[in-house]
Amino acid sequence: MPEKTLDLTGIMAAIPALRNRFRNAGACPECGYDMLEAFNPDTQKAMCKPACPNCGYRVNGHVPSQREQDAEFTHEANRSDAIMYLAHTSVLTDKDVLDKNFENFHAGTVDQQKALGVAKRVAKDIGSGQPVHAVFTGSTGVGKSHLAMGILYEVLKQSNYRKKVAFIDLQELIKHMKIGFGDDNEFARYNQGTMAEISKADVVVIDDLGSEAGDGSNNYSASQFNLDTVSGIFRARENKPTIITTNRVGVDLKRIYGDRVVSRITAHVMGHTMDFTGIKDYRMNH
Repeated sequence: MPEKTLDLTGIMAAIPALRNRFRNAGACPECGYDMLEAFNPDTQKAMCKPACPNCGYRVNGHVPSQREQDAEFTHEANRSDAIMYLAHTSVLTDKDVLDKNFENFHAGTVDQQKALGVAKRVAKDIGSGQPVHAVFTGSTGVGKSHLAMGILYEVLKQSNYRKKVAFIDLQELIKHMKIGFGDDNEFARYNQGTMAEISKADVVVIDDLGSEAGDGSNNYSASQFNLDTVSGIFRARENKPTIITTNRVGVDLKRIYGDRVVSRITAHVMGHTMDFTGIKDYRMNH
């Protein structure tokens, strides 16, 4: 029985017609091979997006190359590491603050829009390498902590998650440190590690500065332990991006911590301050 062979006559005859329906669309950005696009010979209009017959790249919907897959894997690994560092290093009273960002900040008033604009400028300037110290002042519940956390996430995105950031509730930190003070146990070692990371992190939020000093009466003051702790933090954060939230005004901070500490706090604050006074309680509505 004679062996059957494939009849290529029809296919070969169609090749010239097919050639007239495809044209060169430039070099493939992945492999350098000539890309092709189908077009209507009558109207000369493209009928599809260009594609590479060699590696499969398609404009606006290409097959990822190994290089792209590796880059995406690295990006996700960096993101995971950065978020884990933030969650592990931060000292929080309310872990819900980790869910706060610019996207879910409801800027429903002119003042809130202004505050969001200042926060975005702070993030941009930190991303450009400036040793920004930002100070957000105002009463409790007006969105200071929300925007401070939003700055951290924005800085992470701008750096492709290569930076290390932390959010420190100062009152909670001091409470932890007092529990482990003078005790060579795991809690004390954790506190030492936290203080070391506050010094090393690329960007740190110091939340609720001054709250550990008591109520709003004229008798409030920092204990020597608290003063030493705060002084050590801002000595370590000198010339490093730091965001401070507080419900104290400048004269109160000087009374609590002294001129030297306040001088370190307010270094590099030009254009990076926001007074939230007059903004309604943000948490009542959100």
